[in-house]
Amino acid sequence: MSASASTRRSAAPADAASSTPAVTSRGTRLLLPLTRIALGFVYLWAFIDKLFGLGVATPPDGSVLAGQSPSAGYLGHTEGALSGVFRAMAGNPVVDVLFMLGLGAVGIALVTGVCVHLAALGATFVMGGIYLSALPLANNPLVDEHLVYILLGWLLAALGAGRIAGFGTRWASLPLVRRHPWLT
Repeated sequence: MSASASTRRSAAPADAASSTPAVTSRGTRLLLPLTRIALGFVYLWAFIDKLFGLGVATPPDGSVLAGQSPSAGYLGHTEGALSGVFRAMAGNPVVDVLFMLGLGAVGIALVTGVCVHLAALGATFVMGGIYLSALPLANNPLVDEHLVYILLGWLLAALGAGRIAGFGTRWASLPLVRRHPWLT
């Protein structure tokens, strides 16, 4: 085996400095940040629409700024196996604040590439709750878009997508983040 083949093989699996898998292909380096930003925009748009009631999914009179609960409409009408649990949470101010914070924080983190691991965790709670509230699923026995969003968030975190075309590299260089890598 040649020295260059050995170097390529040892360099490809992981980038020791960042402890994330190396992303070397041009297509991957383009698709990862686009996917991260697109997924972030899903969360950020939901946050903005619920906050301001832009009339897309949330009418103006149903917005948070109009004094309405962002969770009451959906959770109050669940009909799945766990509907009793989720209906009891509908309109709860703590649930409303956590839901809105989750949507906004996950969206901002993914769009900027900062705290992508925490964003994946937050997305697991936000989308995981919606996924559980819909069980049993109407169109597929196991998978819907909420589960896909969760898995995609964790994939982006595992691949270090915040470090590509985002602020993740600068963020990861901060002393606090270097001491606590889970903040990347």
